[in-house]
Amino acid sequence: PGFVTVWPDGSSRPLASSLNVTGVGQTRPNLVTVRVPPSGVIDLFTQTGGHLIADVAGYYSDAATAGAGRFFPLSPRRMLDTRAGGPQLGYTGPKPGVGGRIDLVVAGRAGVAADASAVVLNITATEATAPGFVTVWPAGGPRPLASNLNLVEAGQTSANQVIVPVGAGGAVSLFTQSGTHLVADVAGWYTGTGE
Repeated sequence: PGFVTVWPDGSSRPLASSLNVTGVGQTRPNLVTVRVPPSGVIDLFTQTGGHLIADVAGYYSDAATAGAGRFFPLSPRRMLDTRAGGPQLGYTGPKPGVGGRIDLVVAGRAGVAADASAVVLNITATEATAPGFVTVWPAGGPRPLASNLNLVEAGQTSANQVIVPVGAGGAVSLFTQSGTHLVADVAGWYTGTGE
């Protein structure tokens, strides 16, 4: 058990964690936003040791030079719920199984602009069939070799925030490796180049 901290190179390590690990051998992802210093280098610290993997999901431009990519926060609203016991939303059918994929239309729904370039979603996996992972990416593109959410035991519920570009048909895709119910709540969206 321990923590990982990510911060801009050339400054002191902050007294904050970017990711917490609660068990030996655990695999956990998290979304981290960190300022890139002039050197272009960021630092990663692991308190108790462990392999680290970093996948770049995007970057921010200086406001003075950027016409697109402005963030519009929203009060969280549910866009997807695969559980049949309640009101299924954005999906119909049984619990997503091994290798299951859902294409979720996000553009023009729940306060997201029809021409949004990306969305901020809180993804929850619940009632996991077995240990595995969940990946979210722009619909119409290839699934990346990265996880957004990891599940370490059957029956587990776990959540993580993702920022994902809007893909083909105004949708994002969600993949479950081992099968799990999926819930997605939108928390905001980003403008596109036409804004």
